Amino acid sequence: MTGVARDALLKLALPLVKNHGFTRSALSLAAMYLPSGKHAAPLNDTAVDALFGEGDEARRTLINAWLDDARVSLRESYTQCGAATSVTQTPSLESVLKARLSKNEEVLKHLPEVSARLNSVFPLFKGDSEPSRHSLSSLHFQHYPHSFFL
Repeated sequence: MTGVARDALLKLALPLVKNHGFTRSALSLAAMYLPSGKHAAPLNDTAVDALFGEGDEARRTLINAWLDDARVSLRESYTQCGAATSVTQTPSLESVLKARLSKNEEVLKHLPEVSARLNSVFPLFKGDSEPSRHSLSSLHFQHYPHSFFL
C-alpha cells in the first residue's frame, strides 16, 4: 500500500478509537472500512507492522494521527467560524481549551494509555529493549551534567 492508503487507514481508524482504544486492533479493523470494499477482513499483524511500525510503534502512530487530527479540526473550526480571521482577532485561550477538551471526551477512558505511550522512556535507543545503567547515566548527564544520577 502507498502512503496515501496508509493515511486513509489512519483516518478510518480514528473513529474506531472510541471502542477499541489506541490499539493495533483499531488499525487492523480500519481496512474493513476502506471505500473500495476490497478488505472483508482486518489487516494481519505483518501488514500493520509494515504500514504503521512494529509493536507499540503502531500504537504511537495512531496516537499521533489522533493528535494531528484534533489540531487540524480545531484550526479549521476556528478559521471557518470567523473566530480567527485576522492576526489581531484570535480566539480566547478559554475557548480553545474548551474546544480541545471536548475533542477528548469521546476517548476519555483511553487517555491514560496515551500519556503512558507518549511519556514512556523505554526503549531509549533503537534496538535496545532494556538500556544499560551506563547508557541511562550517560544520557542523563548529557542533559543534566551537574546532577548525581546513577
